[in-house]
Amino acid sequence: MLDFITQKEQPTVLLIDDDMVSREVLATMMTMSGYDVHTAEAGSHALELLGGGACQPTIILMDVQMPGLSGLKLMEKLREKSKARLYVD
Repeated sequence: MLDFITQKEQPTVLLIDDDMVSREVLATMMTMSGYDVHTAEAGSHALELLGGGACQPTIILMDVQMPGLSGLKLMEKLREKSKARLYVD
């Protein structure tokens, strides 16, 4: 039988959340669905990943309220380093 379904390449995701359980559950679910997922527990860690070239996401999912760098300031800095789509919760 011929298989007409082709696997589309999934986007690379950067997930930023200070809540370890939420971050790991979502990252696991996305990885199991075929996404390449990078995680950061803080805004500063996310900026290090982007600045060092370790992560080149097409989508960034972030928690807006985290200790340290978060909210609008983090969004501005992420925009300086990446052209990825940004989704905020």
